[in-house]
Amino acid sequence: MQAQQKPPPQKQPPKGKKTAPDDKHEHCPFWATSGECTKNPTFMLEECATSCSDDPEPEAAKDIHQDCTAWVSDGECYRNPAFMLQQCKASCAKFAESNSNMLQDTSDTCVNFALRGECDKDLEKASTQCRASCHIQRICGNHTDAVFCQKALRCEAITDKRDDCGDRARKGLCLTKPASMLRECLKSCSEEDLAGMMRFHLPHKRTTLSPLIDLPGSPPKVAGFYSTPPNEHNTAFTSLARCPRDALTSRFDKRLTKFRRDRAQRRPWGREHWHQWNLLPGRERTPRVPHQFRRVPAQPDDPSSHNVTVEQVSYSPRIRYLHRLLSAEECDHVIKVASPLFSPSPVRGSVTRVRTSTTAMLGSAAHNRDPIIKAIRDRIARFSGYPEPLIEPLQVVRYQQGQKYDGHHDFFDVCDLDDKQMNGRRQVTFLIYLVDMPAGEEGGGTGFPDLKLEVAPERGSAVVFNDCFDNGEEDGRSLHAGLAPRNPDTLKMAINGWIRSHPVGHMNF
Repeated sequence: MQAQQKPPPQKQPPKGKKTAPDDKHEHCPFWATSGECTKNPTFMLEECATSCSDDPEPEAAKDIHQDCTAWVSDGECYRNPAFMLQQCKASCAKFAESNSNMLQDTSDTCVNFALRGECDKDLEKASTQCRASCHIQRICGNHTDAVFCQKALRCEAITDKRDDCGDRARKGLCLTKPASMLRECLKSCSEEDLAGMMRFHLPHKRTTLSPLIDLPGSPPKVAGFYSTPPNEHNTAFTSLARCPRDALTSRFDKRLTKFRRDRAQRRPWGREHWHQWNLLPGRERTPRVPHQFRRVPAQPDDPSSHNVTVEQVSYSPRIRYLHRLLSAEECDHVIKVASPLFSPSPVRGSVTRVRTSTTAMLGSAAHNRDPIIKAIRDRIARFSGYPEPLIEPLQVVRYQQGQKYDGHHDFFDVCDLDDKQMNGRRQVTFLIYLVDMPAGEEGGGTGFPDLKLEVAPERGSAVVFNDCFDNGEEDGRSLHAGLAPRNPDTLKMAINGWIRSHPVGHMNF
């Protein structure tokens, strides 16, 4: 049954406002001046045709978000039009007026308008208000990966900035010179060589499996332990793949179970001990991988060096917790070096409220010569299995009360063309905590929203997670957030160590 159309809210019109002769409701003129012809077009054009045809002056466009200027400069008007035309309508309208040669949306309804197949039905709106969305739907509608294709075509404003874009696209330059072509000739690439453009965005290098911290590439024999119910507590019998004790009805079964449990507790550490293990500082809220706690010397050539305990947290996506990766002295040295260098943390080159922490970059020549910083980079390379040149310059982040980094991915975005062409994708993240959380502090951790998982800081320890699947494709489940400390005196500090699929020696920091 088709849902009935609902009229606009029954607002009372000002006194003296008369109903137009062909309108079916007395409030039509007032609804029209309130913008309902645009907000509720199906109902209004049928019930209030005269008032809507008068084309009352629309409500003045305005920005309602304080980050609009930064977002517009980052290209969000064409990358995320539905959101931006609601939150930053004035700024996007100004951008559209000054760039009339680009295919752009000017209505926040255009994305859904195109997805519903309305572009062929309402040619006027398609050619005026929804030029970008209708072009993207025409190009990507039948592509095997329509969603990814649509994201790729929103990386830049759809236009040709060169007169010879068509010829260059037909020669295959959209694949061989993607960064420049997709920035200067996106319209021609989408029309002349969509296949070449999409091949550039595919993963080209697998992730590396480290013999020190990784489980096998295929699920182990106890794979049932890696696929436990979401949101299940790690001590529940369902997450342990065991029957609850209440199901054991006979006295003999209960005695046999107790005997086996007591005998297991006397054995060396194994999965039988997992459900009794205190998993702090992780405070995990989903079941964890139940075995393979292993100890690895921090320095292979130094028998006196401390041991790093590798705790498997998740098999897929791959998350590990490396206890005591750094010594206390190394943590103190990094804090001392970073202290005078902190500045507001950027996101895609801009400072926004999405990320309110402060950051210190350790990428100068002096930092590269620092023996302790060099030792930390070498240790990250050894435990990850990646060569040291693939590690970005280390970054120290600092969070005080209320400061945070909302949910994000470290593999950047489909639109980071130069990064992907020159430096590849970020495949692995090392987040090394430099300070402990004080007693009573419940914030300051690292959250994985899609996994219902929160990892709490432990000084010198690291949470290590893959940003990509084993085949090198971006893994959206790696969404994570830097959680704010809750106590006013708490300071959270950590090192970001990002590992790329290609060398990063020529990156500018």
